[in-house]
Amino acid sequence: MDSSHKDKSMTPVSHTANVHTVSNTKKGLFLSFLLTGIFFGIELIVGLKINSVAVIADAAHNFSAAAGVGIALLAIIFASKPPNSKRTFGFVKAEIFSAWINGIILFVMAYVIIRMGVNNLLNPGVVATTPMLILAVIGLIIGGIPAVMLYKKQKTDINVRGAFWHVMETVIGSAVVLLAALLIRYAGWMQADAILGMLLAPVLIVATWGIVKTATYALLDFTPKNLDLVEVKKEIEGIEGVEVARHIHAWTIGINKDMFSAHVKISDNADAQEILEKTTIKIKEKYNIYLSTIQIEKRSLYSEEAKEIEFN
Repeated sequence: MDSSHKDKSMTPVSHTANVHTVSNTKKGLFLSFLLTGIFFGIELIVGLKINSVAVIADAAHNFSAAAGVGIALLAIIFASKPPNSKRTFGFVKAEIFSAWINGIILFVMAYVIIRMGVNNLLNPGVVATTPMLILAVIGLIIGGIPAVMLYKKQKTDINVRGAFWHVMETVIGSAVVLLAALLIRYAGWMQADAILGMLLAPVLIVATWGIVKTATYALLDFTPKNLDLVEVKKEIEGIEGVEVARHIHAWTIGINKDMFSAHVKISDNADAQEILEKTTIKIKEKYNIYLSTIQIEKRSLYSEEAKEIEFN
């Protein structure tokens, strides 16, 4: 007996209100993506021209912000595309793949920042502070506008919340560029550019590692971090009438979209429909499973040829 269960609470109460909200969110995210993306290109070109590590490091943060906002925007766009017989889950996994690509590029940018910083410390040169000051002020404005636009929505939408904190990176990065420019201009500390710029690299690496690791696990269909399958197995086998739970799998198809499947062998006198409902509701409510498929069996169909890892 097969059954799939999807939480009905995910269905919007008002379709018109939902469409209006999504439309406004898309407009806000698109403007944020456009502003941050353009500024990233300008900052990268100017940073390379004036040989400023701090500016290039900030450009990397702006790239991260633009990519983060872009991924959030793609998630909304792709989520609106209906599934079909060839793509039964639509394009929900595209956002994970995009995040993985984003993370790899950021790793490369962090390496470039560190290499430039070391080179500038060994061979210090003159850094033009006027372009740095101008870029820093523009960056604070460009980062501030999307932050204000997304602030309210990020309180209730986890996808937009990620984009919001990516945008906040641009504000912090611009503040670092401003500080470096002021230290060079008024304190004569020429190494401030390289040192402050390189200080952003470890932050970038730590944040990027989390993105790449999470995306890689999802792409390889690893068990979601919030799920302990040994515990889940015990939970299911603790339901009255269940003899054993086998062939257990859990994976992620998209952000906040964890999947679960299992074969559940029950006793001869047990009510299959009742156990199916109890099992589905239990794992949904306790582990926030997006979609589950539970196969109820009174005679085990679990062959040795298909045997997978048993959980102790």
